[in-house]
Order: sequence, then C-alpha cells, then structure tokens
Amino acid sequence: MPDDVMTSHNEPDNLTTAEALRLNLEDRHGDILKRRDDLVAAFDRVPESIDNDEVEQKATDFIKQCKMASKNTNAARVAEKEVFLEGGRTVDGYFKAISADLDGVAGKANALVTTYKQAKAKAEREAREQAEREAREAEAEAKRLAEEAEANIQDEGDLENAVEADEARVAAKNAAAEAKQNAEAKAADLSRSRSDAGTVSSLTTRWVHAEDSLNRDALDLEALRQHLPALALHQAVRGFVKAGGRELPGVRIYEKTENVVR
Repeated sequence: MPDDVMTSHNEPDNLTTAEALRLNLEDRHGDILKRRDDLVAAFDRVPESIDNDEVEQKATDFIKQCKMASKNTNAARVAEKEVFLEGGRTVDGYFKAISADLDGVAGKANALVTTYKQAKAKAEREAREQAEREAREAEAEAKRLAEEAEANIQDEGDLENAVEADEARVAAKNAAAEAKQNAEAKAADLSRSRSDAGTVSSLTTRWVHAEDSLNRDALDLEALRQHLPALALHQAVRGFVKAGGRELPGVRIYEKTENVVR
C-alpha cells in the first residue's frame, strides 16, 4: 500500500489509523472540500420560490454544478478506496483459501461420521421399537393375569396373589410407557457421543426443500403469503409496475413527477 495513502507531512504522531487517514484525505483533496463549501454557501442565494424562467435556469445550472461536484467526489472516493479494496481482497483470498481447505476436509470427515451415526441411530431406534413391542406384550399379559387373579379370589391366599398380580400389572404398564418414550427419542439423543478430547457431536434433524424441485407455476403463493419478507414484496411490486401494471390491490401505485437535470 503506497505510503502517501496513509501518511501526511502534517499529521501528529499519536493519531489512530482512521484519524491519520482522514487527515491525509483532507490534505490531498482540499479542492473537493473547497468546491463543496462554495456550492453549499451558494445555496443561500437560491430564492425560496422560483417564479420566472431566468431564475429557474440559474437554479438548474446550480443543480448541475452540484451534481457534477458530487460525481467528481464519488470518483475520487472510488479511486481512494480501490487500494484498500485490493488489500482487502488479498487478505480475504489468503485466509479464505486456508479456511476452504480446512472446511473441505472437515466436511468430508463429517460426511463419514454422519453416515456412521445414521446407521447407529437407525439400529438403536429399531432396538428400542422392538423393546417397546415386547413391553406392550408384557403389559397385556400382566393385565390378563391380574384380571384372572382378581376373578379367582376365594380365600386369603388368592387375595395375596391378586395383589401381587396387580402390582406386576402396574410395573409392566410403567415399563411399557418408558419403552414408548425411549422409542420416540430424537435422532440427537440416539447418536450423541463425546470423544476423549471432550468433543460432543450428535445428529440434528430439520426439514428442508429440494431447491431443484421448485415449480414457479405450481407453487402455492397463497400458502407462502405470510412468510414473504417486505423486501421481496416491494421487489415484486416494482417488477409489476415496470411491466406496465397500474392497479394492484394492497398497494397504491401513482405517477410521480420530478425534475431531472442532465
């Protein structure tokens, strides 16, 4: 980066980089500042209202001068900024290339881990679903035995057997409920692991749409209405107006007239 972009002969030594840059710009672009000051001051001579062609033409010339000065200012800004943009692009490219290599190998490793965890979670879920089925069968059998024991109570021994059978029924019911809860566990719970280094990982599940399946003509826009951001709506309305649309429920479209100086 050229030294004259960042330094000036009149700069104190204790300035921040931003402060030094600002002073440097002021030092090298005094003509732009003077032109700005002259034109802003000249606006005081513009009347509060225009009532004849001569004043209108002078005001129009003044507007053109301001726009030209603004254009020159913007050109100087672009030129000054380019050296920083080039430096920024160089810095971004350097570090992004490193990150891309790291993200690439991490992504490949993660794909392998994901495949393993998916298989592991599937096997675990199948085992839990089988355990739930067996628990439900055990619950049904315990209930049948409890009802049978209750129906056959004839003496104190039968009563004791019925109580024990009912306790077994309750235990089987609780076990079945727990087995059902285990079978309905999320993929994250079925796959969570912690490495010796303390790294925790698990599967995450989310719903997404297939981007290559989007059919503009078949898409239900009414279902999407409440999810469309205001920016997208404004862009759509601008496209509608540009295509010639002049009336649209939900928005006011009007003809706007303003002076343009060329």
